[in-house]
Amino acid sequence: MNKPLFIVIEGIDGSGSSTQTKMLYEALTNLNHKVKLTHEPSDGPIGVMIRQIFKGRIKVCKDPHLFDLQMGYLFAADRHDHLHNETDGVIKLLNDGNTVISSRYYFSSLAYHQHRHAYRRLPFNRHSMGWKGRLQFTHRPWCIYLSYESSTTGWRHSQQSR
Repeated sequence: MNKPLFIVIEGIDGSGSSTQTKMLYEALTNLNHKVKLTHEPSDGPIGVMIRQIFKGRIKVCKDPHLFDLQMGYLFAADRHDHLHNETDGVIKLLNDGNTVISSRYYFSSLAYHQHRHAYRRLPFNRHSMGWKGRLQFTHRPWCIYLSYESSTTGWRHSQQSR
């Protein structure tokens, strides 16, 4: 690879996106490519907060509509940090010559939240997703989508939780 790539592996819980991300990382690293792994929610401060909310360690609004809005804004802020932070953001890593492989990105947000009317109105639908304008990503990802039956992914996810 001459030019660093931004590769995203998408899939619902239990689809194997984390496993495939690690396998691709190992394959490219074995070929002496500079590769960095990342994921969403990220390991940044907002991503950590999101994970703590899902674990129940941080309490948020119990109203389902407001909860969805809160989480939508947090995911948008996390994605902005994930892309643009000057320490280990995707854009910095790419500019430093690294190929970046991410387990989940923008498309997971669509899959998990698009059915909610309020989420579609959020202001990040364009600007903080890394777009220059309508559907023009500043660093267009190569996206690999893993598709499985929900019964298969549900079983796999239950096995991981043990």
